[in-house]
Amino acid sequence: MWVPLLLAIAAADPATPPEPAPAAVQEAPAKTGGAFGLGLDAGLDLPVDDARFPMASTRVELVWRAPLGGPLVVNLGLRSGYSYAAGESAVSDAALGVDAHALLMAHRIPLRGLARFGLRGEGLEAGLQASGGADVVLLEARSFGRSASSNALTAAMSAGAYALVPMGDALSLGLVGEWDSALVDIAARTPGLSGDLSAMRIALLASFLFG
Repeated sequence: MWVPLLLAIAAADPATPPEPAPAAVQEAPAKTGGAFGLGLDAGLDLPVDDARFPMASTRVELVWRAPLGGPLVVNLGLRSGYSYAAGESAVSDAALGVDAHALLMAHRIPLRGLARFGLRGEGLEAGLQASGGADVVLLEARSFGRSASSNALTAAMSAGAYALVPMGDALSLGLVGEWDSALVDIAARTPGLSGDLSAMRIALLASFLFG
């Protein structure tokens, strides 16, 4: 009776071994560290003194960019660039009268620290920014037959907002709007003429990330 049973077991198909479970696909970890960034902007300065002309300006910034958790991101770094102010206008003085052709020309090179705090969303990053430090000012002014020529280092700052649209992993393009303030005291040398070089800046910003 055992022979038919053994023959039946031998004729049966061998058990198919179970297939190994597929290995879990490991996703690349999201980048959570910081990265160096380079920012270049080209803008237009609208001076606080309406007798002066709107002028082009530029800024260059080197920053360390780091996430703060969730959608928050911060950029901290250094900023420089170039601004120019010029204009001819009528000024008055209580003792000297009126000078219809007072002139001022000023070159500014910012040397500042920069902080930018933003929120990242779907296809957009926007937030607030500020810079502070000093500006190198090369200035020439003239009023009432008196002239002033000055190479000065003056306190300066800016505050405003920005918005960036990512164009890929390394490049973002956007806009900056900020109030940029700098003041040189020239009242004693050129009466009636203001040394306020402040302006409203509207600029296009290109931001590059490395690493």
